[in-house]
Amino acid sequence: METRYDPYAMQEEWETAYPNFLGYNCRITAYGLFGGFMEIPTGAETQDDIILLDLAALEEDPAVLPDGADLERFKALYSIVPTELTKDTAAHVEALRKNWEARGIVFDDRPQARLITVLFHEALEDESYLFIGHVGVLFPVSETELYFVEKLAFQEPYQLIRFQNRVELNDYLMGKYDVSSGQPTAAPFIMENDALLEGYRQYPGRE
Repeated sequence: METRYDPYAMQEEWETAYPNFLGYNCRITAYGLFGGFMEIPTGAETQDDIILLDLAALEEDPAVLPDGADLERFKALYSIVPTELTKDTAAHVEALRKNWEARGIVFDDRPQARLITVLFHEALEDESYLFIGHVGVLFPVSETELYFVEKLAFQEPYQLIRFQNRVELNDYLMGKYDVSSGQPTAAPFIMENDALLEGYRQYPGRE
């Protein structure tokens, strides 16, 4: 899929109009759209270093989180998840699910809307963890018509893409984010709510 706008020109225009506000990114907008389909208790231990820009944007304009407790829930959802240093996707899915369960995150399983998260694996000298690098909301209209709503970056607009099935959705996302090879970490993987996306596969031609 090719966009029909110039993101660099849009960024310049945005920074001129709003020099002190980054805008909303995928994590903020997805939470705003999908927050009512999750139960996330407050008080969970979180590590929010990975979302500092998100928090700066929300401090400037917190309108998307009208309830003060929503900020704690936002941090709980997007906090990094410790995991082992392995390329085994199943091991990372299990680590993620156990971590979300420990934080008390429960997804409403109604079919009208589904949270689609792209998880990335990062490894430092003494730490291996997962983080949500991209997220959008899936609206399954029928078995052969799926609408995916996402926001690619702070200064870029929303976009809606229609897919015929989840394999097409998978290949679109993995084509954008499965861009490395030969690294010691796992390839990105995609979750639909708290389960691995049906039809998940690495991008063809990559490890």
